[in-house]
Amino acid sequence: MLAKQVDRGARRLLRVGDTDSFKLSKKSHKWIDSILYLAFIFSMVIAMDLYRESLIWFILIPFSLRIAFLTYTEYRYSAEPKAYKLRMIMGVYGLIVILLGVQIAF
Repeated sequence: MLAKQVDRGARRLLRVGDTDSFKLSKKSHKWIDSILYLAFIFSMVIAMDLYRESLIWFILIPFSLRIAFLTYTEYRYSAEPKAYKLRMIMGVYGLIVILLGVQIAF
């Protein structure tokens, strides 16, 4: 529910209406996004099993790279001029939630 409120507030602040989710336009973009997503999942599994003390880095780095890639491609190829800012705000929100979740869990 909090994510929905953050999204609504960011849309109001940036004056961005309801938009369809951004679709990656080229096959290379889809491949890169898939690889970054798999790296995020794979690093979480490895970090939970082997490197518990550095779990935060194994989660944050792939997640940050994926959000940065999606924000850049949306900035570069989207028709909506401010939609990439919305993705950036929600990405930062996701990072904060991950940080809090890891801190609470350990």
